Amino acid sequence: MFTIAEATSGRPRVLCAAIATLLLACSLTFVDAVTGPRLHAAAATSGFESRLDRASTGAGDFTRPQAGAEGGGLSLGIAEVIEPSNVAELKVALERVDFQLTEIRDGAAEVPRLYVATLPPDLSEIGQIETRKQVFLGSVLPLILLANEELRQRRGRLLDLANRIEAGAEISLTDWAWLDALAEHYGLAHGDLAGLTLRVDEIPPSLALAQAIVESGWGTSRFALKGNALFGQRTWSAEALAIVPELNRGVRVKAFIDLMDSVRAYMHNLNSHQAYGELRRERARLAAAGKRPGGGNLVHGLERYAEIDGYVGKLRALMRHNRLAELDDAELKSRPLTAFAAP
Repeated sequence: MFTIAEATSGRPRVLCAAIATLLLACSLTFVDAVTGPRLHAAAATSGFESRLDRASTGAGDFTRPQAGAEGGGLSLGIAEVIEPSNVAELKVALERVDFQLTEIRDGAAEVPRLYVATLPPDLSEIGQIETRKQVFLGSVLPLILLANEELRQRRGRLLDLANRIEAGAEISLTDWAWLDALAEHYGLAHGDLAGLTLRVDEIPPSLALAQAIVESGWGTSRFALKGNALFGQRTWSAEALAIVPELNRGVRVKAFIDLMDSVRAYMHNLNSHQAYGELRRERARLAAAGKRPGGGNLVHGLERYAEIDGYVGKLRALMRHNRLAELDDAELKSRPLTAFAAP
């Protein structure tokens, strides 16, 4: 266990806190040297603001990620950014980057680094169920793996610093500030490195996909299509982007600038909210035993996620029926494909 005394090692806490505050104030979300700025589709070009029930704008300035570029929040860049206007356009993009779900399940192919910013409005019009599933998984799986890649790199830096602190090595003020900002981002006390190692970690793709399927109806819900909300997260902030359900005007479902924003928020929710502490502890126990946590191992920790009878059982059935567990070992292509410029 690391204590605050061990973590500070006599460093000026006021300076560190000031730097950490500055880092957080200058960002719309947590920013570090690995993950970089948030990646969003441009609100101005998508007409996003006019489609939401919200108290005020306050959306800030959003920019698209650069296709094929290093950095920009993703360690190896992305192959293509797409905001499809219809299903046909999305299917063309999936074919162009050679998304092969069967081969990915079998471990014979990697997942293309495709960044789908929004789902097409006519997704629900796909007649063939298997085609709809293929299109949805092809859109969301790459984003889940990209978000996990960010978490993996953030965790790598965290563990490296924790090991150096434990060994009594000198840590720079920049690193102290990064750790303070990280702790604040995850709702922990400064210096709680043990708590951070429990929280800064990946979410199994099968678990994230199953919840996205349930909460968005395979991407066909109003919340997913109009608010890029894949996971049904609620908000109590009057200033937050949100959509009000037609049958329950007292609830506000959090909306997002793009799908990746939704994926990141979902993973941060599971990694920080007290309701999912058991999920995080089980993940750590499996990792300590040398096992890679799968969605089936952690799903029992989601009892409090939704007010739906048999919610966990429903997730398990979805995982089984759609062979989602086979996607827990899916890997992103090691290098981005040739970039196709987004309009």
